[in-house]
Amino acid sequence: MRRASRSALQSETIADDPVALLRNDHVALLGQLRLLELGQTVNGGSSSVLRALIRDCVVHFRREAILLRSLAPKLGNRRQSLESLSIEHRSLKQQAAQLLKQGGRPRSESDRVANARVGSLVLEFTQRFRAHIQHEERVIHVLARTRLATQQRRRIAAQMLAV
Repeated sequence: MRRASRSALQSETIADDPVALLRNDHVALLGQLRLLELGQTVNGGSSSVLRALIRDCVVHFRREAILLRSLAPKLGNRRQSLESLSIEHRSLKQQAAQLLKQGGRPRSESDRVANARVGSLVLEFTQRFRAHIQHEERVIHVLARTRLATQQRRRIAAQMLAV
């Protein structure tokens, strides 16, 4: 594969680069995770942030699925790790939905045990989600940049933006 010149790489925009698009999504998702943690510590819950996070995850995971489908043929027998990411996506969505269900119920200030339990579930979820994002950036983003040609990345980015 031919390497792109520095000026060609600099001229690419988020609309041309699926990795940049996913990285932008990650920044937004990480901000929502932080808001979720802050909401949990400040007022005992933040269901609106959690709903927005779930909505944005659906879009982000669909975008990643497009990239994973494009990468799979290039990995041969190592594509199992890509399949495990799809499983992890479903699991994270389910965990977020469960949190919304548990944390969405109004609780009195005196219900410290229930509030503490929801708080620990939120912390577990946010840590797991952050680890997932880090893994994607270390593995999937590197594979996309090294295994896909510029035209392939542009085509993938266009498909991702249509989601």
